[in-house]
Amino acid sequence: MVCGVQVSTFRPFLDSPSGVRRVFQGIAAMDCGTVQLQGIKGSSPKEVADALSDFGLRAVSIQEIYSDFVLRKAYCMELSRAVGARWLTVSRIPAGKPLSVFASELVLLDKELRGMGQRLAFHPVREDFPQLEPLLSAVSDMDLCLDLYHLWRAGENLPAWAGAHRGRIKLIHYKDALQDRLVPAGRGEVPLQGVLRACPEAEYAFVEQETWEGDPYALTREALTWLKKEAREL
Repeated sequence: MVCGVQVSTFRPFLDSPSGVRRVFQGIAAMDCGTVQLQGIKGSSPKEVADALSDFGLRAVSIQEIYSDFVLRKAYCMELSRAVGARWLTVSRIPAGKPLSVFASELVLLDKELRGMGQRLAFHPVREDFPQLEPLLSAVSDMDLCLDLYHLWRAGENLPAWAGAHRGRIKLIHYKDALQDRLVPAGRGEVPLQGVLRACPEAEYAFVEQETWEGDPYALTREALTWLKKEAREL
């Protein structure tokens, strides 16, 4: 299991090449070499790829909300190629779109990505879970990026859910909360302990915290330290 950082944690700072470089430098200083990219704006794919290389980081996946991905598809596909991502991850079932239409679009996207030597992953949010099983059946080759906070908010039982989808969960987001406030992984009430044992096929785990009170770098370092300890105890 490889532990890393979802850069959406630092979204307010990702709107320029200099901001992206500062974020990547801060992540590298945490003794972290693996990231998932999301929310980058104002930087060309080459600028992002160069910044990753300069700070010794590897982006194994990029992620966007599906509706945003559609609007920025050319950029996202180019970014995915430029950084050598293994997965392109999309999230959220679009409101108002028939599930069959969305599934057909994902099947075509999966085929396109496979032609590039990459894979498609889906990141369900809390509101997606009532429709998730039909979607996963329709797009049977799609991997999963499991966000533990959203799984918990959806009222799902992790061991049972993970067992039902064994083999598909390749990426995991460790996001924690306390009294409706996001906090570093391991500090809140989301049941995070033992997740890695329930998802043995998962290859990468990322800490994530999109809102914070305090220094996001210090909070991310705290969460990453906790996650690495979890991984060592497997």
